Amino acid sequence: MLRIRKLTDYGTVLLAAMDRQNRLWKTATELSQETHLSYATVGKLLKMLVRAHLLESQRGPHGGYRLARPANTMTALEILEALEGKVAVIECGLASHICDREGFCAVSPPWQRINQLLRNALAKITLQDLTGDGSYRSLPRSVPSPTRPPEPIDFPDVTTAKRSPNP
Repeated sequence: MLRIRKLTDYGTVLLAAMDRQNRLWKTATELSQETHLSYATVGKLLKMLVRAHLLESQRGPHGGYRLARPANTMTALEILEALEGKVAVIECGLASHICDREGFCAVSPPWQRINQLLRNALAKITLQDLTGDGSYRSLPRSVPSPTRPPEPIDFPDVTTAKRSPNP
C-alpha cells in the first residue's frame, strides 16, 4: 500500500485551511486552533512549506503566514514533495543509475512508467481540488467494479531486456 505520512496529511489540512482564509495572514497559533493540530506540528509544517515556497511568511504585529500563490496553481505533487521528498514508487524511479541491477532488470521500466503516470496525475490535481469544493470532476467517485477489467497501460517492451544468469 502506498501511504503518505500523517505529517503530510496534516500539511494538506493546514494548506486547505489557509486557502479558506483568502490570502489573509494567519499566525501559527491561529492555524493551530483552527485546524486542531498541535502548535509544534503547525510550526514544523509552516517551516517546511515556507522552505518549499508554498507559503510566505512575514514578521511583525500584522505578520504570519499565507499561501504564496493561489490554490488552483499549487499541485498535489508539489505539496507531497515539499513534505515527503521526491515522489517515487520504487527507488529506481527517483533517478537512473542508482541501482546495480539497472542494466538487466526486466521490471524497472514498467515500474518507472507507473511512477511517471503517478507523478503526472499528482501534477494535475491542485490544492483547490483537494479542498473538497467539488470542482474537480475527474477524480473517481467510487471504486470501479471488479468485473470490469482495468484500463491497459502502455508499458515499454521488457521482453528484450538483458537478464543476468545470477539474480
